[in-house]
Amino acid sequence: MLQGLFAGVAGIALAAMLLATAPAEILKAFVPGMREAHVSGSVWKGVAMFPQGLNADWTLSPMRSLMTASLAADWTLEGVDSSLKGRMRLTSGVELDDVDGVVSIAELSHFANTDFGPCDLSARLSSVRLSLRNQALLLEGKAMIGEGRCSGRDVPDLQVVSEPIGGSSEIVVNAADAGGNAQLARVTLDKEGRTVLTVSPAGSVLFLDRITTSDTVLEFGPRLMPSNS
Repeated sequence: MLQGLFAGVAGIALAAMLLATAPAEILKAFVPGMREAHVSGSVWKGVAMFPQGLNADWTLSPMRSLMTASLAADWTLEGVDSSLKGRMRLTSGVELDDVDGVVSIAELSHFANTDFGPCDLSARLSSVRLSLRNQALLLEGKAMIGEGRCSGRDVPDLQVVSEPIGGSSEIVVNAADAGGNAQLARVTLDKEGRTVLTVSPAGSVLFLDRITTSDTVLEFGPRLMPSNS
């Protein structure tokens, strides 16, 4: 019995070693957003250079990988005005934990293939957790966005708080200069991948350049396509 147990452990260790030393290129099939990157190194330790100007590097954590039955690694993401670090797990999806640092909204928008126009905003992230499985995106953590200009608008200091509610995530955007109590917008991400954006009258003036007396509600499907519901 012990011989069989040792053989099983040795087999798992050998498989893990072979996978860890595999070329980093194979990660393109599993990590969203990496297909366009220039990747070098191995699954154990590698570097990804994205065409948008962001560079990521990672180092596999063997102990966390064995304990969580996944590929677990420490990572950093660097850009001209961005510097993030955290932990990552690859299972049936992608999980990012303990994400801290500063990210440029302009660099992030280029990475996401969106264009806000000239934007000098940056966000400071604190203990952010992100989980992406199939179409479902779950977020938890806090971010502070400093005042600046984006898309031709003056933007005040913002406080962004995300927390899980059941199988969904709720992201609340507040005006920081009001003690974090003036809600500007609320985003709900459900486990089917649908997104519901609720913008308050104060948020409509800031984000939509509209004056309203009630909330504006927009619903999108799994790939941010307008929903029919």
